[in-house]
Amino acid sequence: KSKIIISLMIEHLFLLAIAIALFILFNFKEIINLNISQTILNLIVLIGLGLLIFLPKLLNYLVNIGIRIKNKENKSEINLNIGIKNNLSLIIQYVLFWLIIGISFILTIKSIYPSLDLNNIFFFTGIFAISWSIGLLSFITPGGIGVREGIMTTLLIPYLPLTIAVAAPLLFRIYSIITEIILSLIVLKIKD
Repeated sequence: KSKIIISLMIEHLFLLAIAIALFILFNFKEIINLNISQTILNLIVLIGLGLLIFLPKLLNYLVNIGIRIKNKENKSEINLNIGIKNNLSLIIQYVLFWLIIGISFILTIKSIYPSLDLNNIFFFTGIFAISWSIGLLSFITPGGIGVREGIMTTLLIPYLPLTIAVAAPLLFRIYSIITEIILSLIVLKIKD
């Protein structure tokens, strides 16, 4: 049980870290107009990812904080033996994960808004990644339903017609649910 919980914590930590990094690298200055140079923000993100890769003790520390939050009575610490090579591998895998989802998201938008330029793949990947992350952090709703779509719509409105900005996240959620059902049925069939 503890291995599964720790694995899930590591997965979510990397998903969130990479999602936030991609959003800042691809979109932050475009969407949120602060007087901070995009170069400085990018540098901060790269330093943060570097710390996650090259300081496995930081990962241990973050996982142990998560365990303490989850189970206040448990004072024991867990020591993960995840090295630099594994951390780097995880980051590459999660960047690829987000890019694949970003491609599917932009193709979903393109299916209902054909004039969308496909050159914006990184921009829309960043929007999807940060919306997904905020939805994940929403403890009020299961699977971030409604929260993810609301954030995504808000971020898409300046760049797409209102109807498309509202419809695309909903359509993508429906596609995701259908895909998950199909994959679950396949797994159940294989398991039998």
